[in-house]
Amino acid sequence: MAEEDTMTQDMMGMIMAIMMISIMSSLLAGPVQAAPPENGVPAGRNIAVTLKNPPTTDGFWHFMLMDYDATENRLVYEHGISEPAIFTDLPINWGLPLKIDLQVFKWRIPGEVADGVYHIQSYKPFLWDFDKMDWGTTPDPTYKELFLPAFGSYYFDFDTEAFTLA
Repeated sequence: MAEEDTMTQDMMGMIMAIMMISIMSSLLAGPVQAAPPENGVPAGRNIAVTLKNPPTTDGFWHFMLMDYDATENRLVYEHGISEPAIFTDLPINWGLPLKIDLQVFKWRIPGEVADGVYHIQSYKPFLWDFDKMDWGTTPDPTYKELFLPAFGSYYFDFDTEAFTLA
């Protein structure tokens, strides 16, 4: 039992470190979100994602988009569960398909403490090796071959773990 607790703590520590790296890199990347288009449907180099069947309605979510080479990203942070994540004017040099990182949190103490209840991502198939300070060879359990093939509006369905055009 103690060994399982240690493994759980180690895993949570790694997840938190990866989240901090992602957050810091996205903050350095510049503005992350603009007001939604008037008609609600992005045109041009824009993406909108709305959650369908989320695992909780009492919480928030983070959504990060990355170019295919995972050299740049944009992040919508602490978004209300029912609010779409909208990214406008994505860089012209971003190649398709786009990689994603989606995390859902449920409030344990409203507005103060939240627990991660869902995480899926398509930009890092392996866990970070803190001894080598580089990506390791241990598969990341949150990784799935899940990409956005084009610009536009999508639903993410938690039942199928898939994006569909809105």
